[in-house]
Amino acid sequence: MYIRYKLYRSSVPDEVFNSEMIEVPIENDDHIVMIDKILQDVLTQHISNLPEVQKYGTGYIGKMEIVNIEINDNDNLNLTEEAFRHYMSTILPHLEIIWSQTTNDIGNEEKAVKSENKEN
Repeated sequence: MYIRYKLYRSSVPDEVFNSEMIEVPIENDDHIVMIDKILQDVLTQHISNLPEVQKYGTGYIGKMEIVNIEINDNDNLNLTEEAFRHYMSTILPHLEIIWSQTTNDIGNEEKAVKSENKEN
């Protein structure tokens, strides 16, 4: 999953001082259950390592905005896109979700079988 975010300065609230994308692969169902905590922990850790925050402290940050998350092929989801979107709407209703996951599975579709009729 890619997390895109923006950080705004506290002294100039309309000025974005950092805008990045972080990749955090969803590896199992436990990650989905705790996705809001994972988002918070990953962003907290990442932001604390930014040069501006290390120099001036967290007071430098006025506002943080999670722009969107993107689900990609590196994520191991046992949910359909519709089920994932519904789940996310219950915990983070205003979060934009981009679905970039593809699948090459044939699944349980019936395969066409060519039959030959032989006449004597």
